[in-house]
Amino acid sequence: CGRVLIINKGKIVAMDTPENLTRRLRGGSALNLEVKGDGREVEKAVKKVRGVASVVRSDLDGSSRFRVETGSAEDLAADRREAISRAVTGAGGIILEMKHELLSLEDIFIEITTSEEGA
Repeated sequence: CGRVLIINKGKIVAMDTPENLTRRLRGGSALNLEVKGDGREVEKAVKKVRGVASVVRSDLDGSSRFRVETGSAEDLAADRREAISRAVTGAGGIILEMKHELLSLEDIFIEITTSEEGA
């Protein structure tokens, strides 16, 4: 879906892209990366990117996977992919995969309608 409209008890409670709804519910966003290169050096470089909250690395055979949490409640619209890409290549890494970690539409619906009922 490009945009989502969530209705709870006959009222529109949310209307946005799945990515923005995920950011709003999490207070930020998360990226999953697979990078070929020195995982330690790439991790250090990515941690220095403005807006990066945390980096978790797991090493594979010949590459590393990273879960990078970005943004914050006051910085929801920021997209850090370009800056992270520059940091990775600056540290000698090659990005094999980069994608946003999104909540499923069902997770978003449940989270929003449950918080609406509690309010």
